Amino acid sequence: MMRELGLDAYRFSLSWARILPNGLANKVSDAGVEFYNNYIDEMIKYGITPMVTLSHWDLPQKLQNLGGFVNPLFPEWFEDYARVVFKNFGDRVKHWITFNEPKEFCYQGYGGATKAPLLNITDVGTYYCARTLLLTHARAYRVYENEFKNFQGGTGDFIGVNHYTSSFVSATEHKRIHPVPSLYDDIDVGTYIPPEWPKSASPWLVQTPNSLYDALINLHERYNGPIFYIMENGWSSSPDADIFDDDRIRYYRAALNDALNALEDGVDLRGFMAWSLMDNFEWLEGYGTRFGLYRVNFSDPGRERTPRKSAFVYKQIIKSRVIDEEYDPETLDMTID
Repeated sequence: MMRELGLDAYRFSLSWARILPNGLANKVSDAGVEFYNNYIDEMIKYGITPMVTLSHWDLPQKLQNLGGFVNPLFPEWFEDYARVVFKNFGDRVKHWITFNEPKEFCYQGYGGATKAPLLNITDVGTYYCARTLLLTHARAYRVYENEFKNFQGGTGDFIGVNHYTSSFVSATEHKRIHPVPSLYDDIDVGTYIPPEWPKSASPWLVQTPNSLYDALINLHERYNGPIFYIMENGWSSSPDADIFDDDRIRYYRAALNDALNALEDGVDLRGFMAWSLMDNFEWLEGYGTRFGLYRVNFSDPGRERTPRKSAFVYKQIIKSRVIDEEYDPETLDMTID
């Protein structure tokens, strides 16, 4: 699928437990390391740059049983895990991300109960998790800088942006009652989504005009012009939607135009990753929504994958480096160019 689309980069996450079955570095799975070695080597073989996230919300169960992010030893565990990863894959992986969407799992998993581990410690959970996460990120970053960067030549010095949607905010209107204290009580604003904004199959996801551009410009100005990669951006459809996903095409064209406009206005944007390559299990919605450029038949034991119309449009944009609003694929037969 990556080759069919013509991708030159792909972001994926590692399963901590697949590499360290007990969560700790005293036992490394040779099979787990071999799996990722093969995966990385195959990508590089076809000119696809691997961009690797160390943790995407799936802690080893043993470490979660010990408290996960509320255990003060967590930064040490993660440092040991990161060292194993850098040692085994850092000769080929040059772009590293420590945690995917830290606010989401700290707020929803520790301050709330919509993501694992469902602790719902509304008063301190989000902040305790965030404190541990910042200390953990710093330790992993220093391990790479001090022990690996000089001879591996990789980096984590960029901002990865996951952007899907936005809303209007107000200091006085549309406010909700939140637990006190809590993250959203401290933020203390109301949010509003105009009813005319196009809606996806996910209740939280609407298409917002120019929001990716605005976000990139804001971050560019706030943080003195760092390097950016769009790590996630995408649109959901219902499981029974057909492969002619014109709403997803409209969304991607608008987002890529935002990215191009930001680039032209001085943002150092170096890459864009669609969410997602193929349908997957979504954390809140399971198989109830589909984000893939490729449709996956989950009723088929072989998980048949079929390119949606958006896959052909995305491929054409990659190949031509032009966002052609009039382009309509003549065929839905996907080939490797």
